[in-house]
Amino acid sequence: MDRKEPFLLSLALRGRKGNEKVQDAFFFMMEAHQGQTRDTGEPYLVHPLGAARIVCCELGLTDDVELLQALLLHDILEDTRKTERELLERFGEVVTGLVVIVTKPPKPLDEKPPVFQAVELSRKDHARRIYVQGIADYPDWRAILVKLADALHNLRTLDPRKPEKRKRVKEKVLFYYLWLVDVLIKKAPDQRERAKYLRREILLAIQSI
Repeated sequence: MDRKEPFLLSLALRGRKGNEKVQDAFFFMMEAHQGQTRDTGEPYLVHPLGAARIVCCELGLTDDVELLQALLLHDILEDTRKTERELLERFGEVVTGLVVIVTKPPKPLDEKPPVFQAVELSRKDHARRIYVQGIADYPDWRAILVKLADALHNLRTLDPRKPEKRKRVKEKVLFYYLWLVDVLIKKAPDQRERAKYLRREILLAIQSI
C-alpha cells in the first residue's frame, strides 16, 4: 500500500471536528476490503483512500465529514459483503444515500453467446446511462464529487500491463462520467473551480493513457 495515502489524509484532518467519524469509516472500510487486491496487486483500500485524498488534499474539502466518509465507503456495497442496513445503522442516511447512489447495479453472471453480444452491449450502455443519470439527478451534489474522484483515481492508477482495460476505462470516463462536471457546476455554482480542476485532471490522466 502507498503509505502516503493514509498519511496525507490523516495529516489534512488532524485536529478537525468530526475526524473520529472519518476514522470510523476508515476502519470499517479497511475491515470490509481486507484481503482484496487491485489489478496492480496493491491492497484494495488504496483506491478509496486515494479518492478521499483527492477531495481532501487536492480540493481542500477537509471539513465535510459526510463526504469523506462516503468516499472511503463508496465501494463497500459493490465489492464487499457489507449491507446497506449496516451502513445505515453505523453512518446514517446521508452517507448511506451517497454510497448507494454511486454503487453500480450488479453485473449479470451468465455469459452471452456471440449472437447476443450486440444486444448485450446496447443493454450495458443503457444501464450505464441510467446509472450516471441517477447520480446527476441525486439531490445531494456531493454524489457527483464522489463519482468524479473515484474515476480520477482509477485513471491515475490503471495497471499498465492491461492495455485493453485501460482503453475501456478511458472510454467509459469520457463518454459517461465527464459530463457530470457540468452538472456539478450547475447544481453547486460555488464548486465551479473544484469541478474545473477535476475536469482538467481527468483529461490529463486520460491523455497519459
